Amino acid sequence: YQRRVRGSSISFDMIPTASKGSASLGTSNVLSFLKSLDILNKTEETAFQRSASGGVVTVIAVILLCGLTYNEISIWAKPSVDSNLSVDISRGERMRIQLDITFHALPCASLSLDVLDSTGEQQNGVTHQIFKIRITSEGKPIMHQRAEKLGSKEAVPYKPPSYCGSCFGSEDHQGQCCNTCEELKAAFLKAGRPVQLAEAAEQCRGETNQPFPEEGCNVKGFLEVNKVKGEFHVAAGSSVSQQHMDHAHHLHRFSLNDLEHFNVSHTIHSVSFGSDFPGRINPLDGITYVQKSTLSAVNYFLKVVSTDYKTAGGTLISSCQYSVTESEKPVELSSFQFQLPGAFFKYEPSPLRIAYTETRRGLSHLLVRLCAVVGCVYVVLGIIHMGLLPLFQLVSSSSSSSSSSS
Repeated sequence: YQRRVRGSSISFDMIPTASKGSASLGTSNVLSFLKSLDILNKTEETAFQRSASGGVVTVIAVILLCGLTYNEISIWAKPSVDSNLSVDISRGERMRIQLDITFHALPCASLSLDVLDSTGEQQNGVTHQIFKIRITSEGKPIMHQRAEKLGSKEAVPYKPPSYCGSCFGSEDHQGQCCNTCEELKAAFLKAGRPVQLAEAAEQCRGETNQPFPEEGCNVKGFLEVNKVKGEFHVAAGSSVSQQHMDHAHHLHRFSLNDLEHFNVSHTIHSVSFGSDFPGRINPLDGITYVQKSTLSAVNYFLKVVSTDYKTAGGTLISSCQYSVTESEKPVELSSFQFQLPGAFFKYEPSPLRIAYTETRRGLSHLLVRLCAVVGCVYVVLGIIHMGLLPLFQLVSSSSSSSSSSS
């Protein structure tokens, strides 16, 4: 630095050597302090000793790390589901029952599906949104099979799935199809036209009123019912409602001849309540019942629980799940009173409601799990290798000595 004093120039060397020395000293002290905290001890390259046993342990470690890493990523990608149980306070709701049942020895002409509940509501001979398909003993649809031989008495005209039979002016809306004789007669009856006129139509000419040998029926569709205690069943005879004062009785009319040929053997392909959601199990799916020589009544008691499922994307699915108890009771026609033979599905809503919520874990959760996996594999295999190292050395020394002697 230079400084002028009264016109004269005076020079001072003001180089801060002491300050520079103190700064470098402070830096070295900090580095020395950090070095004293180092827990990752370093080993010189010349001190390393590689062995075949260490290579085997390394290969095993890599395989384990790959498998465990894949498993952790799979668990992390799958959302976790939390459940919550509460009292069901909903009112006035209705339930949808999806069903797909095959009755192996009941023709569709003598099969009737009825629904009734504790409020007195009855649905006799349900046909709306219920489809009945005639099937053979092998389970093939009769209306879609071709004749094996020309002129065979058992030949049935082939109708492709896209077939749409005419209702001959009796349809309710444009585009309605009357593919079977039963549908055509129902349309004629609803339109107020004589049912006998439908006998000449191709739908009725292509069908026979007499059932095929060992003919069965597949019932498929859905029912809309009140969310109260009730049942739906397939029983012997035709169902009717008899009004009595302020309530109605559900009756079945049948003859002893009807009971002689009534066989309720069936396979339940699917029975469910409400919309499907991930993880739902329907206990009745896949159950097969075979009737023995005597008549019997099969009862399925279903406890239905309302369920709300909220996905990770925020979509709410309102549905139901159920548990079931099955019982079978033989029907003794010789007794004064006996239970009606058939298959009865008796459901009862539970006062509880279950809510499931999907949640996804964050990326930090995955990283922590992966670090734990890597550290655990490294430490455990290192301990195992240290314990087995003397054995490896013994085997190696013995093999080397044998080779040198030879």
